[in-house]
Amino acid sequence: MSTPEPLALPTRFNGHFGLVIYHQHHGVLLLRSHDRDDGGPRRIDILFKGVVWMSLPAWFESFTIEQRLVAEVVDRIPRSLRGKAESRKLYRLDIEGQAQYVIAGSVFAASDGCETRMLGWSDTRVIGTRSRWASNGSFL
Repeated sequence: MSTPEPLALPTRFNGHFGLVIYHQHHGVLLLRSHDRDDGGPRRIDILFKGVVWMSLPAWFESFTIEQRLVAEVVDRIPRSLRGKAESRKLYRLDIEGQAQYVIAGSVFAASDGCETRMLGWSDTRVIGTRSRWASNGSFL
C-alpha cells in the first residue's frame, strides 16, 4: 500500500477511545477505540506523528478533530518547546464540549480490515496487524 495521506479534517470519531501509547523517541501518539460492535470497523486507531506537546485525558468518548493555529495554545506550551511547536500543526480534539490538544506534524487514521505500511515505522509495533489507513475519515 502507498504512503498514507494526512487525515482529512475536520473529522468525527464515535465510540470509546483511549491513549494507548506515546513513544517519545519517535514522537508517536496512538489513540485507539475499544472493540466496537456497531456494524462498522471493530477497532479504529488515530496515529499522530511528530508529537511535541499534548493535553489529553487517558480515555474518552466520541470526539471531533480539527486543525487550528498553534497560537491558540502557545501560552500553555513550555518555552523550551515553542520553537518546535511552531513548526508543527495544532490538532484540537473536542471531547464532551472540552477542547483538548495535540501538537504534531501529522495525523492518520486506521481501522481493522487489511495490512498497513508507514515509512520508517513497523506497523505491528504501533497499531498491530490488519488495519486500513483512511485519508478521508471514512473506513472500509
